[in-house]
This record gives sequence, C-alpha cells and structure tokens, in this order.
Amino acid sequence: MGSMVAVGGFSVDADLIRPLEKKIDDICSDFHFPKGEVFKWSPGHEHWMRNNLIKENREKFQKTIISALSYFKCELVFVVEDKSCATACGEDNHELDSIKLLIERVELYLSKRVSKNMLAISESINSLLV
Repeated sequence: MGSMVAVGGFSVDADLIRPLEKKIDDICSDFHFPKGEVFKWSPGHEHWMRNNLIKENREKFQKTIISALSYFKCELVFVVEDKSCATACGEDNHELDSIKLLIERVELYLSKRVSKNMLAISESINSLLV
C-alpha cells in the first residue's frame, strides 16, 4: 500500500448545528485550545495542537470529538485513495480524483434525503489540493 489521499465531510441535522458547535467549543476549551484555534486530524507546524496536544491527549481529544459527532447523529461521507494504484476516475492526480469521487458520493447521499433545511459548505478546490 502506498501513501494515501483522503477527503470528506459530514452532515448534521440543521436543528443540531448550534448544539454541536457549542459541544465542540466546550471540548476544545477542555483541552486548552486557544480561543479561535482550529483543530486538524493531522495538524501542520503552524497549528497549536501540533506541539501542545500530543500522544494520548491528542487521541483522547479526537475520540471525544468523534463521540460528539456520533451523539449529534452526524453522518460521514469520505473517499480514500491509494496513490500507488490507478485513479478511479482516470484523473492525472489522486487529489483531484478523490474530490471528484467525493462529489459523486455526496450527490448520491443527498439524493436519498429530502430536507427543507440544507446548507453546503465547501472550501475552494485549490485549497483542497494543497
């Protein structure tokens, strides 16, 4: 198996967004994140948690976040590609290929749900490819 590329997101009921946000803020506070600091599953050198939330504490933090997402009935949609294999959509790079696959999965996911309250949030494709 080669290095991997992953992209994804989650959905949450519109009525639960605010309570979930508060819970995540509370978790970050419990783990002493500076106000406004973001968290990443694989933080870069510029992120506070890279050097301040390590080993068992990082694992505990991540499990606590996942538990909160589960409690608020979040559903995950993601794609993982092995860079040593051919791309699934025939793209020249795995990053773009993964994004195309994710868009297909999200479209399928949303087509099976009927909702009056829906919000989609996305970063630009260029920031996803960095």
